[in-house]
Amino acid sequence: MLFKSNLKVKSVKTHSFDQFEHMHCTMVFKDTRVDLFVVYHPPSCANGLKTSDFFDDWSIFLDAQILNSRDILITGDFNLHLDNPDNPDVMKFNKLLDVHGLKQHVNELLDLFFAQDSSHLLCDAVVDPGLTDPCGNYSCGHFAIVVPLNFIKPSRQRKTVTFRKYINKSHQLQNGHMDGIENLPHP
Repeated sequence: MLFKSNLKVKSVKTHSFDQFEHMHCTMVFKDTRVDLFVVYHPPSCANGLKTSDFFDDWSIFLDAQILNSRDILITGDFNLHLDNPDNPDVMKFNKLLDVHGLKQHVNELLDLFFAQDSSHLLCDAVVDPGLTDPCGNYSCGHFAIVVPLNFIKPSRQRKTVTFRKYINKSHQLQNGHMDGIENLPHP
């Protein structure tokens, strides 16, 4: 995770689950605290995992986060095609989001981003990174997701850098200004 040094970001140890991996970070800037979760749910068929077990773990996870967090943002690769709303797994996933007051902000991708319905953190919309072919078809299922947040932009930090004067030896060699170089010992 990359962040500016004037944001206070701490990794938080949380309960682990068998059906998905996740990372929890707390971000603090001025008086705003946000819990960010990055989740990876592997494809169930590839690992012998059961989708029903994922939903059990996912529900427990969401229960705990909604009770413990003021503002939460969740993103990750869930390996669910939410663009197929008639799929029973998608229906169950969307129901869990709805019950926990979460809203999905990315459409038709495997990589998802959601926050609480009442969240004041999100700007108008998640920005489409525009990674399609000329016909508008996605070239793959995974993309960068750009999420503008309603944080007050941190001020620029000034940093003093000290350095010693550098002499460009190759430039001096080209111009014949390195007298006596032939007398230097070879390494």
